[in-house]
Amino acid sequence: MGTREGQTTLVITCCTLWFIAILRRDDPNVTILVAAITIPLWSWVDLYKAFPRNTIVRRILKFIPYFVPIATFGISLKPGLASILICAGTAAVCLIVTYPQIKEVLNRRVLALMPRQTLSRRASEAIFFLGSAIAQEYLHRYVLVLYLMEIKIPLVNIVVITAATFVLEHFIVRDGGHTAKSSRNIILWVTLGLIFGTASVCNPDALLGCIIGHGMINMPAAIRPFLRGARKVTLER
Repeated sequence: MGTREGQTTLVITCCTLWFIAILRRDDPNVTILVAAITIPLWSWVDLYKAFPRNTIVRRILKFIPYFVPIATFGISLKPGLASILICAGTAAVCLIVTYPQIKEVLNRRVLALMPRQTLSRRASEAIFFLGSAIAQEYLHRYVLVLYLMEIKIPLVNIVVITAATFVLEHFIVRDGGHTAKSSRNIILWVTLGLIFGTASVCNPDALLGCIIGHGMINMPAAIRPFLRGARKVTLER
């Protein structure tokens, strides 16, 4: 896939499938199938040659396959208060439990010794983590929930299925090594999948709450790039 011909094939394949999905937007089966195919495929597309100096554009374009389903399923960001409280509360508990690890990852003295990246590259990393929160929640807690409800899958099964697809995505989508497939992360993904999935099947306006909760979980990773190479940190004890 790293050759020019391979990359061209990937781009043409994905774009063709997206075009078909939009033309057949009234058929949710086509939309779901196209998303399932193009999300992992598109993650292997190297946009560097097309946008060698703009990492922000490259990062944003990586989320295209997640939002093609909007043509079929639309999107709702109505503020469901209960779901916001549940999802944000779950995220807060996860952050408290993992505080020692977060403190270590965000150790400013250590990060100050790392090379300072350009503003564009730092912003692109933040976009990856915060954009992933939006894209993944839209796909798993909105699109898939609506689709599975439409084909009359029991609600409990929908929670389990969408939690499983959420975990599976982290293994089949190439993320450039940004997300570790550790046991701790797997437990976190399963927990979020089950709780956020339950909120989604119980409340059609849960998407915003899920995005907020997921964004809270990803926030430490999103701010970490801006702490690397910080010049104002005093390294002496």
